[in-house]
Amino acid sequence: MVVATAAALAVLWTTAASAAPPSDVWDGESLEGFFADYLVDSARTAAWRDPLNFTWALDTWLREHGVPTAEDHSPKVSGWIAGARAGDDPRRKGLADFLEAKPDTAAGHFGEAAAAGLARLGKEPSDALLAQVVRNLELQAGALYQAEAYGEAAEVLRQALGHVSREAAPQRWADLRDRLGLVLHTQGRESSDPAAAQLVREALETYREVLTVRSREELPAAWIETRERMATALADVGDLDGAVLAYQEILAEDPNNKLATHDLVRLYHNRFKDSGKAVEVMGDWLNRHPGDAVGRIVLSELFFATGRFDVCQTMSNALVQATAGIPVLGHYTVVLYVYEAASLLALEAPSDAAQVIREAVESLAAMDGFSRLEWSFEGTWSYVQKTADLPRREEITALFEAAAAGDRDRIVAGLAKVAETLAKGP
Repeated sequence: MVVATAAALAVLWTTAASAAPPSDVWDGESLEGFFADYLVDSARTAAWRDPLNFTWALDTWLREHGVPTAEDHSPKVSGWIAGARAGDDPRRKGLADFLEAKPDTAAGHFGEAAAAGLARLGKEPSDALLAQVVRNLELQAGALYQAEAYGEAAEVLRQALGHVSREAAPQRWADLRDRLGLVLHTQGRESSDPAAAQLVREALETYREVLTVRSREELPAAWIETRERMATALADVGDLDGAVLAYQEILAEDPNNKLATHDLVRLYHNRFKDSGKAVEVMGDWLNRHPGDAVGRIVLSELFFATGRFDVCQTMSNALVQATAGIPVLGHYTVVLYVYEAASLLALEAPSDAAQVIREAVESLAAMDGFSRLEWSFEGTWSYVQKTADLPRREEITALFEAAAAGDRDRIVAGLAKVAETLAKGP
């Protein structure tokens, strides 16, 4: 189950990227605006680390501005970075650091830019300068979030909010409060401290405040965005029924909301342990959206977790062939190999399972840029543990333990060991 969805890149937090097309999208100011938007948006996920996501976002932005995307634009991006490094603008230096995956130093530069702006404000008060200060603080918080310095990111956002009045700028205030909720929520989820649960509750209250501005009637798209994060927080504090209700409200407003559908399926599968209900929701979704490749991968997993091993094996094999050679789907190809092999084991075909596992190892070795498998096997684990009569349960357990190891080297070593054990026979 997807932990982290690529759909987070689809919604930008600011209006710069949707503004009227500039006369030259490659001029320094226009490109700088895109980089800043991308940083603020991608700070919600680990997507910023993946060059494929950056390329996708840049191509989308260029198409919106009438620029052909078939050519390689990386030299122009590199040229912008070199120019930023040679200059003395700390904001541009921060964006250059961000583009080179250096969030710690990027945060320092954005902080320097914000501090300089605040010093100027004391001498030359202006709304335009104040807006720049708030934007630089927002960028600093985004970089700190990417550096996993969540506590510092929260403090910077609170500082930014100190310069934004709800009465004077309600939407800007809501944007920053929403981002603060995300930071607190993430900090609470990532911490092993029992007191961290309070951070998630604080995030929930923050989301509720945001929804007093982002109303369902007046701002349905923004309402959905915050309500979805609120649903995740409700699940994290154990209010599963509240989370289901939130997702159902989102889907009533937008039946084609992919993120809410996938999250609702994950909730049924991983938390309620109701894979049958998850199949029902995902099946209905795929009937209406047959082109959702990730949804089909999730459905393949659900078929395994409901004991339909033959269907899972057939579907996983077909999807492996369909996704082969598509770099952005590399993570999912590995997942499909694992479920195909697990199904073959449950069908008492260990030799075929061993061959599939060897193919998975070869595929992993050939994937450039693959570092970690971002997929949750929680619902599957529950099924395997409670199904005492599951054929070859020990080998299947070892297979999923290997797949859940996280980083590529450990996954490869674990899968190779399972294949070797199967090759030896009983």
